[in-house]
Amino acid sequence: MIFFSSDPHFGHARILEFCKDTRPFKNVEEHDHVLIQNHNQVVGPDDDVYFLGDLGFLQATQISNIIQKLNGRKYLIAGNHDHRFLKHDKAHRVFEWVKDYHVIREKDFQIVLFHFPIWEWDQMHRGAIHLHGHVHGKPTGIPGKIMDVSLDSLAKKGFGLRPVSIEEVLRFTDKLPIRTHH
Repeated sequence: MIFFSSDPHFGHARILEFCKDTRPFKNVEEHDHVLIQNHNQVVGPDDDVYFLGDLGFLQATQISNIIQKLNGRKYLIAGNHDHRFLKHDKAHRVFEWVKDYHVIREKDFQIVLFHFPIWEWDQMHRGAIHLHGHVHGKPTGIPGKIMDVSLDSLAKKGFGLRPVSIEEVLRFTDKLPIRTHH
């Protein structure tokens, strides 16, 4: 199976203030423990999981240790808070690859992955889907087949604080209109 997630913000105590409606934890240790547990309840060891950035506010060794606890083959689309720990080789070793942008192409769909929401994406006018994070569920006003897969957005959509499967993404975006070029 394939899963997507963004913006877990491991080790980031202030995320509990910024997103208190979706992250009601006593402290960052409880937060991190629950996020790891939630991830491993849905993602299996042989699944692929794409993280769309902002993994955490920790040193490279600490982030690597957390990522190693998570099930699945992990791929990272770097977010604005990831570049500091990605300077270290340790951080790269826990991922199959690290990129800034990636496109998943299957015969029935195309999914554009980027940390930030973008106004236009490749094959948007043909029904391609754009997944992003960064805005933590705040509306972007961008029309089309676009979905915020940050944990906060997923919680607000009823998925919970866990990665979302490709089937869930396809069901959610199927209801959205295809946007044409202007």
